[in-house]
Amino acid sequence: MAGAEVELSVVFNQSAPASALPMNSAVAQTLVDAANDSNASNVTFVASSVLLVSGPVPATTTATPETAVTTNAATSSSAPETAVTTSAAATIAATTTAPVTTTTAPTTTTTAPTTTTTPDAVTYVVAASLLNEVFTDDLLSTSSPRFIQLSQRVSARCNQIYRARFGSDFDRCIVRQFRAAQAQQTRMAGTEVELSVVFNQSAPASALPMNSAVAQTLVDAANDSNASNVTFVASSVLLISGPGTATTTATPETAVTTNAATSSAPETAVTTSAAATIAATTTAPVTTTTAPVTTTTAPTTTTTAPTTTTTTPDAVTYVVAASLLNEVFTDDLLSTSSPRFIQLSQRVSARCNQIYRARFGSDFDRCIVRQFSSSPVTERRWTFSFFKLLRHFLCRFWFSWQ
Repeated sequence: MAGAEVELSVVFNQSAPASALPMNSAVAQTLVDAANDSNASNVTFVASSVLLVSGPVPATTTATPETAVTTNAATSSSAPETAVTTSAAATIAATTTAPVTTTTAPTTTTTAPTTTTTPDAVTYVVAASLLNEVFTDDLLSTSSPRFIQLSQRVSARCNQIYRARFGSDFDRCIVRQFRAAQAQQTRMAGTEVELSVVFNQSAPASALPMNSAVAQTLVDAANDSNASNVTFVASSVLLISGPGTATTTATPETAVTTNAATSSAPETAVTTSAAATIAATTTAPVTTTTAPVTTTTAPTTTTTAPTTTTTTPDAVTYVVAASLLNEVFTDDLLSTSSPRFIQLSQRVSARCNQIYRARFGSDFDRCIVRQFSSSPVTERRWTFSFFKLLRHFLCRFWFSWQ
């Protein structure tokens, strides 16, 4: 029989400073130390099987090769990671027209080097009120029985809605938090849920929906008359955040200066919203018409200010994998909506939350079960034990026959 292996997302808060984020090896070692702890628990990880799948490096730190996490049984290693900081800017030179001579300063364009990285899963965040769900304080604790039970129902319904609409490009829904939503006609506060709607890393950019389409999908499902054990209030659906699509916006800016018989042609600044901002300025020639009386044109200077884009940092996520002691893998663990997947993921998440919150405090947010799979290590252990037992019985039979 094959053992069960779990892959976990270990999520740290957005508000945690870069200096407080642990090294990749520290996240893996924390799980190893907990697995080696003799205290009893309803979920036990196999220390020798702990493996760091991926982990971020703080943005202000240049990554150095990290030492593999070592246990008495096996060694896991993480490859060197490198933090790359790029900056792009465009320099616009001033155009000066002398009294008789027109001088155009050169325009310099700096192109930042292109860095290829593996894309993260694309996440949209939406919020909505839940029909006929009264808010209580135990929904503020991610380890409370009611939080776990309600988050399972909400996640299952959300998965059903978005998988029906976006197919294999959609990955899963994750309940971020519950909070009080003031009821319209009663004194009791209703419940509002905040959800992460996650799309697969492999989904092409052209397949990612617009922010409004993600919110509208939830609205349409809320307006559907089909019965469900979780119902969202259509009028309460709100898109909190979503990834920006690659959009190019061209805004003509026209500067016209007329003095006597002198005019300057329009200048156009084109701003492209991308990783780097490049501003291009085109200056048309200045024509001076001289009447019988000499005309002097004052210098004209055009300056385009750089565009600054401010983004809210995403939660920082590490991915680890480990085998589970005394958990036999069955095919129903492949389905996120199966009773066994839900029950086992609750136990694993609760244990993982306990381990990392004790180690990292408020900087840690939560653990999320990504998937279960068959553990090859456990398979080999079962096979070895079977043949060892068979040899034992054969030897006894041989000597008793003699």
